[in-house]
Amino acid sequence: MAVRKRCVDKGCRSSPRCDHAWWFDVMHDGKRWRMSVDEFAMPRGATGRVDVKQTAERIWEPKFVAEIMSGRDPRVPPNVPKTAVGVTVSDFLDSYFTNYVEAEGLRDSRTIKSRIKAIKAVIGELPVVALEKSAEVLRFKATYRKGHEIATVNRALSTLRAAINWAASRIRRT
Repeated sequence: MAVRKRCVDKGCRSSPRCDHAWWFDVMHDGKRWRMSVDEFAMPRGATGRVDVKQTAERIWEPKFVAEIMSGRDPRVPPNVPKTAVGVTVSDFLDSYFTNYVEAEGLRDSRTIKSRIKAIKAVIGELPVVALEKSAEVLRFKATYRKGHEIATVNRALSTLRAAINWAASRIRRT
């Protein structure tokens, strides 16, 4: 069991104080498991890069070894949320409005509803996974910009961002 930097082999002279990533190098049942500590830790709740070797050794290495010993592949992130198949942006925004805006009794629900209506008019028929691509958001901005001030476009985008953050927080809780 070892936590080390691979840059030493490549001639990095400032190791272990360099900015290169820490790596796990573990043998179990005759098989060698090598993986970047950051690649392992980020899907499992790390808030940032693992820069300190002691953090990698004390927190993440036991979890890495436990996954290997339990027969799981540590390269596969746990509980990967399945993409919403068949859910459109329009359905997603309707769910956001019903389950959050109305449920929480937000004061400006009429304003939010009009912004959602504008978003649905342009990109409502797309699948919700299309929001991961910046091209679709840029298409919304270009289409909606005609006849509206830039501040109006930004307010509509802020409503879309709020809906995405609401959905992300619900996924993290489950």
